[in-house]
This record gives sequence, C-alpha cells and structure tokens, in this order.
Amino acid sequence: MYSPVDLLTIQQQKLETNTVGAGRAIWQQYGLQGLYRGFYACAVREAVYTAGYLGVAPVVSGHLAAEVPGLSERPFLAKVMGACLAGSAAAILTHPVDTAKTCIQSDMAGHKWPNARQAMAKLLQEGGIPSLFKGVVPRTFRLCGAFFVCMTLQDWAIGYKSQ
Repeated sequence: MYSPVDLLTIQQQKLETNTVGAGRAIWQQYGLQGLYRGFYACAVREAVYTAGYLGVAPVVSGHLAAEVPGLSERPFLAKVMGACLAGSAAAILTHPVDTAKTCIQSDMAGHKWPNARQAMAKLLQEGGIPSLFKGVVPRTFRLCGAFFVCMTLQDWAIGYKSQ
C-alpha cells in the first residue's frame, strides 16, 4: 500500500507537479503496473521497519526499564531510549534498500536503475558503501520519533482494549 505513495512523492518532486498530476502521468505512460515500481524494495524496507516498531522497540524499552538502574521509575525515558535504539537499528539496516528503492522509483523507464538489486550494485561500484547511506542521519532521527509515536499508540490501544 505504501509503495505507490512513495512513488508518487518522488515523481511529484521530479515532475514538479502535484500528486494528481504525478499519478496521471504515471498512469498514462505506465498503467497500473507503473504505480508499483519499487514494490519489492519497499516491502523489504517496510517489513524490517514494522518489525522494529511493533516488536523490537517495545521489547528493548521493557528490557531497559528492567535492567538499567533508575529506568524502572522513568518509563518515558525507557521508551524514548528503546525507540531510539530500535529506530537507529532499523534505519541502518533498511537504508541501503531504501536508497535503491528511491533510485528505481525516480527512473520510471528503468534506463539507469532497472531494479533494486542492480541499483545497489551500481551504487556500490560508483560510490562504495557510503553511497548506500546518503541521508541516513536525518532518516534515523525520523525513524526514532516514528518508533516512539507508534510504540506509544500501541501501548495506548492495548490499555484501551484491556479496560
């Protein structure tokens, strides 16, 4: 579901139009299949991301609260730390595939970036490992915040359902 959203965002910026204009351009030139360019790379990224905020962040936060002296009395701080640790790990693990996804979604015809695997190989060949991690710092900050928000909402939903 999120892959077309990512694609539309990238194409909207590239074509200097709005979401409807980008969607129309993609539909007219590539059809429904065009909206799913980069789907597999997006699915890999989202799988790791989702496992991180639904599973890893709460477990790490609980472990920190139980094992780090003083954190059992500071659940908010334990959650922030858990979200930052899990978010950072997810950002670092998924950033290379996210970079490849962005490359292939920016090249709808596939001339320079035919697929994610070839994009990663080309990026490595041309710029080495650093080329796979351009933009990782701001993305890491965003993921840490997102993980905290998701974990907090998950706790709220579980508490609400339990009542």
